[in-house]
Amino acid sequence: IFIVTITFTILTICCTSSYDVSAEKDIKSTYNIIKAHPRIFLTPKRIQEIKYKCSNQKNSQAKYYSFLKAFADKYNPEINKPHIINCFCLAFLYAAGDIPGQDYSIRTTKDYGKLAVDILLQVKPSEVASGFAEQAPFFIASYDWLFNLMTPSQRAQIFERFSPVIDKMKGGTGTSGRYRGAAE
Repeated sequence: IFIVTITFTILTICCTSSYDVSAEKDIKSTYNIIKAHPRIFLTPKRIQEIKYKCSNQKNSQAKYYSFLKAFADKYNPEINKPHIINCFCLAFLYAAGDIPGQDYSIRTTKDYGKLAVDILLQVKPSEVASGFAEQAPFFIASYDWLFNLMTPSQRAQIFERFSPVIDKMKGGTGTSGRYRGAAE
């Protein structure tokens, strides 16, 4: 239930602003890829909207943000087993940046990001189609949101661990090829 609550909280914050879509520039389409990271769910424009909504105590997003921040401030990597949902929560707080009116004396947003990178370096994608389909959006968004914080070596390590599983999943195991061409 906790995982569902955390997931719902982040998606509520992310999805209550306008939604931008992106794709590869080389492909002829009606939309364009955003060159900078983050670009999945969160874009520089959307981050500004999220900051505004999360700083306004009259909005439910401010309460959701406070809930996520309280979780992140208490997160202990020595006690908590690495899980992609924990990574997703911490990565969101990092990508959103400092929210006016919030206290960052326990951990900074960069601390949240570092914890998230540590988790992303430890978690492994499920090799079962249903588990992979459930986890993939969290892995992909976390990777994107943490992209600028990670070193090239960390990015390569994560990409090398996920690529074989992605290749396996596009072999007709129930994902309909939706992860085809996954790349940085």
